[in-house]
Amino acid sequence: MLGLAATASASAFQAQSPATAAAPVESASPAGRTPAASGADSLELPVLIVDHEHRPADGVTLDQLRIKTGTGQPFAPLAMRLEDEDPVSLAILIDASRDSFHDLGKLGDEFAAMVGSVLLPGDRITIYAADCAMTRSMLNAPPEAAALRKGVADALAAPTLHNGKPHSACGKTVTLWDDVAVAIAGLSHAPGRRVLLMISSGTDGASKYDWLTVQQYAFDQGVAIFAMRDQRQAQADDFTRQSLSVTNGSTGFHSTISPTPAPRNANSLELLCANSGGLTLMSAPEFRKDGLADILFLVRKRYILTIPKAAYQPGTSHSAKVTGTLLKTPYFMSAAGATEPLPAK
Repeated sequence: MLGLAATASASAFQAQSPATAAAPVESASPAGRTPAASGADSLELPVLIVDHEHRPADGVTLDQLRIKTGTGQPFAPLAMRLEDEDPVSLAILIDASRDSFHDLGKLGDEFAAMVGSVLLPGDRITIYAADCAMTRSMLNAPPEAAALRKGVADALAAPTLHNGKPHSACGKTVTLWDDVAVAIAGLSHAPGRRVLLMISSGTDGASKYDWLTVQQYAFDQGVAIFAMRDQRQAQADDFTRQSLSVTNGSTGFHSTISPTPAPRNANSLELLCANSGGLTLMSAPEFRKDGLADILFLVRKRYILTIPKAAYQPGTSHSAKVTGTLLKTPYFMSAAGATEPLPAK
């Protein structure tokens, strides 16, 4: 079973407030539930559990889960349930620094189509875009189709985004990790489940903070990070000369060039997501809408674990592990940082 650890401590840095760093464009009883513990003495830990095809694990029971905090002994959560229709504060960060790959023209329609299915009335949406500058076009707005179309369009049309140019202009100097930190800061006091959804390759140019520091900050603030990578861009980024190998035949025979799988390491974006309670998916632009809907569906299918507040001390390392016989196949599991319990529905 795969358990991914994340570290929780006092914030590693003070992120700039979105109000100063992101120039606004506008003025801006569920399945799986077990008895809850007292809210005053407990915290809630969102945990994503999926199989190798990114399908959510069903039928997980309380006795199959153990949580380890710091150097302490594993313990069972006090209660668990599916996230289901919990309100979500969702920040969408659109990386417009490489728009020749991202093909962002239909993105507003793609999010608008999710209203009523995976975007629910109790959710609140904030939209950012990033290239030479970071822009914001919506702030904690309810998910309405027309507003989402306008929000995406306005964020991408802001004159400061590309330094006055009509296309991406700062791909080599984009401060992606710093911009992610700004989006996390905007979510740090948001109600509901805190989720950052990135449409990005994960290529950073000149950030002050590295992705590990940003991952730490996301975990401290209880923000789970999910990302959608463009499949064509990922293939281009991952290509190296070693992706083809030359095999020479014996004397008198022909030589062949045979493609072999190139070794591939997870990139920084994938690690950032996996260690903050989320994951990264890849999709071609024509299928991106389905991929984004899949991510938000997985958010709804997370397990919310209730844990004792005393077991989750600042300055310690936290991890969650699945134990016992969950199913016969390995599962990917990632925990977001713990937050105060949501008010009862």
